[in-house]
Parts: sequence; C-alpha cells; structure tokens
Amino acid sequence: MARARGADRRPGPPRGSAPLPQRTGPGPVPGLPRHPLTGIAADLVASGLRAGAFRPVVDRLFPLEEIVRAHRHLESSTRVGKAVVTVGH
Repeated sequence: MARARGADRRPGPPRGSAPLPQRTGPGPVPGLPRHPLTGIAADLVASGLRAGAFRPVVDRLFPLEEIVRAHRHLESSTRVGKAVVTVGH
C-alpha cells in the first residue's frame, strides 16, 4: 500500500514559520494577546479567596516522601478534591 504524501513527517508548524511563543512561568504568554476578561476574572477569584468565599476541597494530604503515592492518587478516579503534598512539618 502506498503511503500518503507527507505521512512520514511529524506534525508541527509549517516550514519557515516562526516558532510559537512559549510559556516561561506564571502569567500571560509573551506574544499572545490577553483576553480582556482575564484581569476581571483574576480579580474576582482573588477577592473571593481573600473573603473566604472560595475554599479549596482538599481530598488528602501526602508527605513529600510519599510523592509517588500522591501522583497515583491524582491519576485515579477515586479523588474528590485536591491532593496536597506537605514539605517538612
């Protein structure tokens, strides 16, 4: 059976195109426009956290020594909230 033209090439940006902007940490991605509601949503969430209106659901606490178990728990379908990894005391 003949292969389709280009079937052996890996997907990616077209040749000669500029590379896509990469995220280097928290915050907006350089080179991409920021949606106008992003700041409003961030302010709403921050004010809700400060006021205690938003409370995270913590499913389990894991000491750092049990990080493998924590990852397995996150990947399982049994978790209900967030898994928190504690460092030190």
